[in-house]
Amino acid sequence: MKKIISFFTIGFLLLCFISTATAYTLEQYSDIQPYGDYSGVYVFTVVGMKNHDQQSNMVALTVDIEARMNEIDSTFDMGAFELYDKYEHEDGSSLSLLTYTFNDTQQNAGTWTTNGVNVQFYTVKTASEFAIYFLGAEGLNEGTWTTEHVHSNGGTDNPQISHMSTWNQTTPVPEPSTLLLMGVGLLGLAAYSRKRFAKKG
Repeated sequence: MKKIISFFTIGFLLLCFISTATAYTLEQYSDIQPYGDYSGVYVFTVVGMKNHDQQSNMVALTVDIEARMNEIDSTFDMGAFELYDKYEHEDGSSLSLLTYTFNDTQQNAGTWTTNGVNVQFYTVKTASEFAIYFLGAEGLNEGTWTTEHVHSNGGTDNPQISHMSTWNQTTPVPEPSTLLLMGVGLLGLAAYSRKRFAKKG
């Protein structure tokens, strides 16, 4: 029985680690090469995180974002991320809720707009980096963007944009899989404690 309990407990811990682990670094670029203008507060640049539009990956950044924003406003409280829409450079938007334009042929600055709904965060992605910007608690439904806080794969400043995503803050709710893993772990610990107590009695 002890082996079974140990197996479930170790499995629970490993699954939790695997589900939250992601390889990336955070950079605080100070206008690599100022180009154009951008809306909101530049938070930081994330380097090496693949598929940044996946909810789990962005949720992993909430602690980092809150720590950075607390340097600016000590009352800032970060909830969780919820994707509003994503606009691909070549494919456009799948939900038709977001669009952006270019200022010139270099495609490294321009304007963006939603369908009238305010968003609180937006990200600008190029190659393996993306920059995060905060638009305030009330958010905005239009603004300007630039790639001055990201590099290309070759290290070039102000590369062409790959895509832009817009996000809102939400109250974090545990995922069913997380609750199941926690339940299994707690049941294992409870069974182990009960058995030890019975032996003592």
